[in-house]
Amino acid sequence: MYAAPLAGWAVVSVGATLFMFALMIFETNVIGLSYLIPVMLVAAAGSLLAAIPICLVFGLSALAVVERLQLQQRWQWAAAGAVVGLLIVLLLAAVPTFITPLIVAPVVVLFAIAGAIAGAVAWRERIGAGPSS
Repeated sequence: MYAAPLAGWAVVSVGATLFMFALMIFETNVIGLSYLIPVMLVAAAGSLLAAIPICLVFGLSALAVVERLQLQQRWQWAAAGAVVGLLIVLLLAAVPTFITPLIVAPVVVLFAIAGAIAGAVAWRERIGAGPSS
């Protein structure tokens, strides 16, 4: 049940990291594909490793909240997931790092959409179709 939302979040975190990293490189006028590719791969791997515990903490917390509130509709779970995505972006923006100025509207939207999709998938596994065996 947890694998699909976790995988989705991991892909989104890698994509957002690569997007922010690309913005950083283009803003500093670093040109050189031989330099860019290995650095972006390291950034993607790092964001993937960071995404897994973050997804587990926030995802399981969101799951506990929606079950405690007895939410039954897919859109309610999707909305809860979108809120979690926005919360993660706010926390990333609150931590002063080199990526803080690179959190722009597309990254915020990407995290909100990923959270909504993760919430809908969790709903399907938990309530909608039941666990697939």
